[in-house]
Amino acid sequence: MITDSVASSLPWIYNVQANSNGGLTPALQSEIHNVPALNPAGAHGWLVWDGPSRPLMESAAVFAGEHVAGKLVMTSLPHRFTAIQGPIIMAHSSPSSRPRGFTLVELLVVIAIIGILIGMLLPAVNAAREAARRAQCMNNLKQVGIAVNAYHDVMGYYPQGRNTRDPMGVSWAFRLLPFMEQQSIHDAYDPDYRVDADENALAMRTPVEVYFCPSRRSPAADRNFDNNNRPPLVTRAAAGGDYAANTGVYLYYRETENVDPQSAGPIYTYSKIRNRQVTDGTSKTFAVGERHVPPPDPSVPEEMRHVVQGDCAFLAADSPWGIFADTRRGLANSSSDHSRSKYGSEHPAVTLFAYLDGHIDSVDNNTDLDVLNWLCAIGDGNDPNSGIGLEDGDNS
Repeated sequence: MITDSVASSLPWIYNVQANSNGGLTPALQSEIHNVPALNPAGAHGWLVWDGPSRPLMESAAVFAGEHVAGKLVMTSLPHRFTAIQGPIIMAHSSPSSRPRGFTLVELLVVIAIIGILIGMLLPAVNAAREAARRAQCMNNLKQVGIAVNAYHDVMGYYPQGRNTRDPMGVSWAFRLLPFMEQQSIHDAYDPDYRVDADENALAMRTPVEVYFCPSRRSPAADRNFDNNNRPPLVTRAAAGGDYAANTGVYLYYRETENVDPQSAGPIYTYSKIRNRQVTDGTSKTFAVGERHVPPPDPSVPEEMRHVVQGDCAFLAADSPWGIFADTRRGLANSSSDHSRSKYGSEHPAVTLFAYLDGHIDSVDNNTDLDVLNWLCAIGDGNDPNSGIGLEDGDNS
């Protein structure tokens, strides 16, 4: 007897529908005459067809016969089936066959391929996003650089870094607000009150988008106010910022009359530097750069961490580390650097700077220390434009 398993191993059983009287249709006759070239060499057997129901074809009644020497000898067929002995013809798929689904292995392979493609695309997507954030940061610094020059045009000197060291004054960043279309915030300040007083809430607690690097954080008013290096009276309320003015080779505190051009920058505590004092040239001197923010020290009480990090109220004058930076120790080369007086950024391998003439440059974090100091000092007589550490094609 021909069992189902044996029948399924015979790929040359041809299954078609006969005409109403059980004979061959003209189309089938033509097909039989034209197909022999498809036969395996020397293969012979039976051609069987039935109605549209394939399960009948696979039943024991249909295949009641013997399989001898490659031939199927049919011994018992219902009257509606016809068998013809002759060349064996390759089987056609039955219209009633059910479509085969995915196996578990095939599904896992597809998932693996998708995972590989995603893994290949993610770095490119992240790189594109970082490029966009870096471009936005450069645009922010461009606006700051323009405001610095506009302030000089109006006041006759570059903005004072700060005019006090206590909570009763404002920073250079606050002085630039009218030149960046933020007049309302500037006008809300009342010098008769501390910067952390409720009377100065609008002036000190309104984040200014242009002062935030998008690679680091979004604009927010969540910084603590300094309180002369004591625990703050107001926490998580001050507007922050990510840029630092160029005080020089180190944090400078001298009066303008006593300025040392070998080490002083253009914007520092009590400064009133004029354009003509920048003898090294405005295109060779930093104005403002990205400020490094060190990681918080878990050993420091939580209310003092912003002050110790140098990341407190950005528009206030109290803390120098939140508004100034210097280059005497170089640039921060990683987010784990614990210095609070360095320039540094969240952009890979570079820090962005606005120069006194308004153009923007990306400076390599491994730039030679002497070159960095020359770029900070307003009149040391050295020429830093040797290209050391500057990225080609990234100025604007």
